[in-house]
Amino acid sequence: MTSPIPPRRRLWLRLAAFGAFGVILTHAAQLLIANRTTTHALVERLTREGQILAGLVARQASAALARRDPTRLRELVDATARTKEVSYCFVQRDGRVLASSFARGTPTALLGVAHRDGVVIVRASNARYLDVRALVPGSGGALVRIGIGLSALEPPLYRQGLSLGLVALAVALVGIIAAFVIGRRITRPLDQMVAALERIDPAEQPEPLPQLRDDEIGYLTDKVNQMRERLFRAHRAQEAARLQQMRTEKLASLGTLVAGVAHEVNNPLAGLKNCQWRLRKDDLSPERREEYLEMMGESLERIEQVVKQLLNFSRIRQPKREAVVVGDLLASARALVEAAAGAAHVRVEVAGDEGSRAAAEVAVSVDRHQIEQALLNLLLNAIYVSPREDVVTLRAVLDGEQRRVALAVCDRGPGIAPEVASKIEDPFFTTKPEGEGTGLGLSVTRTIVDAHGGDLTFAAREDGAGTEATLWLPIDGAPGDGGTRQ
Repeated sequence: MTSPIPPRRRLWLRLAAFGAFGVILTHAAQLLIANRTTTHALVERLTREGQILAGLVARQASAALARRDPTRLRELVDATARTKEVSYCFVQRDGRVLASSFARGTPTALLGVAHRDGVVIVRASNARYLDVRALVPGSGGALVRIGIGLSALEPPLYRQGLSLGLVALAVALVGIIAAFVIGRRITRPLDQMVAALERIDPAEQPEPLPQLRDDEIGYLTDKVNQMRERLFRAHRAQEAARLQQMRTEKLASLGTLVAGVAHEVNNPLAGLKNCQWRLRKDDLSPERREEYLEMMGESLERIEQVVKQLLNFSRIRQPKREAVVVGDLLASARALVEAAAGAAHVRVEVAGDEGSRAAAEVAVSVDRHQIEQALLNLLLNAIYVSPREDVVTLRAVLDGEQRRVALAVCDRGPGIAPEVASKIEDPFFTTKPEGEGTGLGLSVTRTIVDAHGGDLTFAAREDGAGTEATLWLPIDGAPGDGGTRQ
């Protein structure tokens, strides 16, 4: 594969090509015009010389015709034909040739030529001639005709074309050299600008490019410097806005977290205070006292559960990865919720279709206990919203293109309301009645999934009834690669 031509060289080549093309085109036009002008001038010169020569021959032919001396007339014609640049000469009268330099007879193509102004260009014997005529005085209409070959024009035209061609070549070479020089002068600052643009880091204060010229390149350099400065200022403003947004989001999350903790802890604390106040009275029966002590224990367990879930949410440890088959994860999660599902009169089943069975054979590198905890949270939510005697389905889906596998939990509950869809993973957000949920389950699940480099998605089922919560895990996970169970 050929490497791309650098911008500087491309510009040089274009300038050189345009310069050479312009020079060649200009000199071609000049050569054409000069050739036509020179040809016209040479034809005029040959015409004048031919007319002078024809006049001289006509006067000498007049004497020969007056003496009726055909021998002298033939000698005159032959001598004229031997003159430099003269190709033929003959004398004719009333369409009859009286004497001719042609040994085999005068070509009929010459005899039928109609003259205008005494000069005409004719073609005979595959050659072109300037045919000049002159009237023989006192001969009763006899004409002397002299043919000057136009091949005589070729040497001066060749010399002229050669000289103009050499000049054009020299000018073209000068133009190419000038194009390279100009291209270098133009492209050097352009290369500097390209290098500066490639080094742009919006987070760093840009160092201005040196502005050494006052032409268009200097103007472009100034604009590039201004653009880099604006980019730096925009990045700085964006970074400040991002940090401010992060602080705002942290404060909002902290407020939600504090409010949730306060709500979950205050309720059992209120019960504890009430029980404590009742226990201070001496009029309680032993059974009643035991009942209050049991209520205090339940409240303490509730507080302990909230604190434990809060610690689990904030201190998710790094996954201890091991190769685990997806089917084993599904089976373990199903076993963990079997009791809760039975109490809610809901069945939990693992899908047995061909695609799910194939995906269940895939092994992934994960922390088994963390992924089971994440699946447990999704299954408990699905069981909670499912109608009695309904089915929650566990399904595995293989995405070979993106090298990942999905663990999907499908229910037929009421679905996720659009107004709460963006909040379901927030800490302490729950739609369950008070005392039935802490709102930390999906937050913990999201943290576990992120630690494994996966994803967590929620979507309405294709039939429109219920929700499909999907836990995506990469097949190629650190430290080892997943694979297919043999």
